[in-house]
Amino acid sequence: MKELLLHQEQLNYIGLFSKPVFSLWGKGPIILEGLHSAFAQFKVNLTDLRQESFSPVVSEASATVLFGTTGNYKFKFDRIESSHSIFAPEDVTRFFAILEHGERWLRPGVPSFSFQTHLFTYQSHSSVSEGTGKECLAKLPQIELGDIGINLGNGIILNWLDPALERRFQLILDHSHIVSDGLFIQFSAHLSEDRVDYQEFAKTGKTILSNTLARLGLTIESEG
Repeated sequence: MKELLLHQEQLNYIGLFSKPVFSLWGKGPIILEGLHSAFAQFKVNLTDLRQESFSPVVSEASATVLFGTTGNYKFKFDRIESSHSIFAPEDVTRFFAILEHGERWLRPGVPSFSFQTHLFTYQSHSSVSEGTGKECLAKLPQIELGDIGINLGNGIILNWLDPALERRFQLILDHSHIVSDGLFIQFSAHLSEDRVDYQEFAKTGKTILSNTLARLGLTIESEG
């Protein structure tokens, strides 16, 4: 089994609300104070807060919390968006902890609140322990391009439903445009449910990704 040697990792999240939280409209101070308090243990201060509420387009209004230069948590009136670069295992734990703290702030302030969907996305660029990414992709079913050009090795997109969990997953494997002769991976999980145990899902998602990559003859370096 070939090992993926990680060069860059990132986690992204979008939590779409069942309906917009109009009850918080016009309450900028309450939103900012709530976010500041929710993330106090992450040493968030005033300079880490950003407010974008001057647009006449309601969907563009937002309040953002910055976590250094590597992560952010954005509140909008119809969703939560968050993105974090991953440099160590503890960064993954921190990412899901941030989502937990954000939800603990949001639910009590909006009694009728619920999530419609959660979308978690993991992305990475890696080199390969043996050979190149092109050689890995060459083992996938290929399409002859004829006079269009030379096929450099197409990627693959896998979509599936876990009937037990009623959750949808997608894995994209392709050339990396950041790492020379490397591989790009994007793994997404779409959950159509209100409440999620974030830390438990972090473990579940990692297991599903590992098992799926193993079917393609790949393993991530940290997993041995």
